[in-house]
Amino acid sequence: MFALVKFLDPSRDSRTARVEWKVVSTGSGLLAGLLVRRVLDRAWARFGPSEHPPPLNPADRRIGWGEAVVWSVAVGAGVGVARMVSDRVAAKGWELATGSPPPGIDPD
Repeated sequence: MFALVKFLDPSRDSRTARVEWKVVSTGSGLLAGLLVRRVLDRAWARFGPSEHPPPLNPADRRIGWGEAVVWSVAVGAGVGVARMVSDRVAAKGWELATGSPPPGIDPD
């Protein structure tokens, strides 16, 4: 935790803070994406058709239109919600670590 606080030093110039924020928000987004993919894979295995695993590529002609659409909607919604949650959690963590909101986010 000390290393994170040292890394997120609020006294740094705004350019450095913007780069640090991009690193933090991108990292949290990647982690959220991996988590969503794992959750969706398990949900597909439990509730989806038992003939095959989740589609790696919905454009594959061996996948029916219905399954491709369901998978695409689930992935799109899941990734969208996960990205929003990860951005908000990362912003809150930034504020706790630095005492100020992330660059580009208006506190009002």
